[in-house]
Amino acid sequence: MRRHRVDDEISDLDRVWGAARHQGQALLHRVDSLIGLTDTDTGLAALDDWLQDVSGAS
Repeated sequence: MRRHRVDDEISDLDRVWGAARHQGQALLHRVDSLIGLTDTDTGLAALDDWLQDVSGAS
């Protein structure tokens, strides 16, 4: 199962939480809490790239 988490802070606790709950591939991606995700955000591109990679789509 693939999971992603978008958060304004990613700590070791987040990594431990993710590893304990998700046996498959996971992406932890930091987003500036003052801005969030926007249409031009590189975070959206990172999420898309990751989803394309783990799904085998191109």
